[in-house]
Amino acid sequence: FGPKETPAYDELVEALLQQGRTDDAFWYAGRRRAAIVFHALGEFHPRPLRDSLRAALESYHRDRALVVGAERQLETTLALSSEDVQALTDIRAALRNGRVRLADEGAAVVARNPAYAPFVTIASPSIAEVQKMLPQGSALVHYLPTRRAMYALVISGRGATLEMAAAEKEATSALAAEFLDSLRTSEASESRRARELSGMLSAVFVRPIEGSLAGLSRLYVILPDNMPLVPLHALRRNSMQGTYLAERVLVEYLPTAD
Repeated sequence: FGPKETPAYDELVEALLQQGRTDDAFWYAGRRRAAIVFHALGEFHPRPLRDSLRAALESYHRDRALVVGAERQLETTLALSSEDVQALTDIRAALRNGRVRLADEGAAVVARNPAYAPFVTIASPSIAEVQKMLPQGSALVHYLPTRRAMYALVISGRGATLEMAAAEKEATSALAAEFLDSLRTSEASESRRARELSGMLSAVFVRPIEGSLAGLSRLYVILPDNMPLVPLHALRRNSMQGTYLAERVLVEYLPTAD
């Protein structure tokens, strides 16, 4: 949900992956997704039963509206041909103060109930932090598509590995869309074409991480949100036979790593 077009983040993550800066790529990819969730949740105004938590959320939303208003005012002032230097100074000062208040109010909300963190913060855990959160016998795989490759960052208690499949994003999206369409009826899902699509998608998403699946009982998956969502659990190793991924490991899908 929320806006999926984030070219600045996408280009940065791709550049970091190509440079081998896996930790940084994971952090920025996580921040991108957290930002999408944050902006989507910003459309909602939850009203928890606890008075203190409700009051903290109301203060946060009130000051967030003031910050958004100041940002728009700054944009309008900068667009004017005759800039008002004093006005710009005052608006920027108001923005700085407002952002400080927002950070404090967001922390107050999280302190009262950590479950509300996505409503008030844009946070992204590091690889080391994810490793500490993972239950024994589990791993997290975060898929990071670029224009010409599908990267899979696998994190477990044993470490983190970066795998890659040579697969163009547009072509993979087309295969995924066709595969999802083939699952609409039981007859279509058992067709030869559906099995071919399953094998081709497995080569992109599952085959590169085969070495990391040994000994796992649970696999947490973060799929790309800017292409059709592939049901990894329903993929087979090859087109005509073989076990489904769900028969080998329990697959759970997550929106973000935290």
